[in-house]
Amino acid sequence: MSIEENPRVEKRKTIRAKFSDAINYQFKDTNDFGGCLAYDISEGGIKIAFNDFVPVNTEMILQMKLRNIPKVIDVTGRVVWAQRIPFSDRYQVGLQFTKTDPISQGEIRSYVRSHQP
Repeated sequence: MSIEENPRVEKRKTIRAKFSDAINYQFKDTNDFGGCLAYDISEGGIKIAFNDFVPVNTEMILQMKLRNIPKVIDVTGRVVWAQRIPFSDRYQVGLQFTKTDPISQGEIRSYVRSHQP
C-alpha cells in the first residue's frame, strides 16, 4: 500500500499555535503535581512533554501563562494520546480541554489566532 492510498487523516478540529512555555499540572485522581513544557496549543487542547507515561483518559488540571495575558489560566484536560519521544525516556502527551471558563477560553482563542504563521 502506498502513501497515496493511505493518507494521514487530520483529526484536529481547531488550529494550533506554537506554545513552548512551562506549565504546571496536577493529576485529579492522585493530587500529584509538577511542571512540564508545552509544544503547542489550540482552543481544544494542548500537547506537552512529560517525563513519565500518562495513560489515556487521565484527568489533569493545568495552569499556564500565555504571553501578553496578565493572568494565569486554569483548565482541566483529559489525556487523549501519549507517545514516547524517539531515542528518549520522555513522552509527548495530547490533552483535550474538558473544562475551561469562558474568559480563559477567549484568551486561548486570542492567543492561538495571534500566533499563526
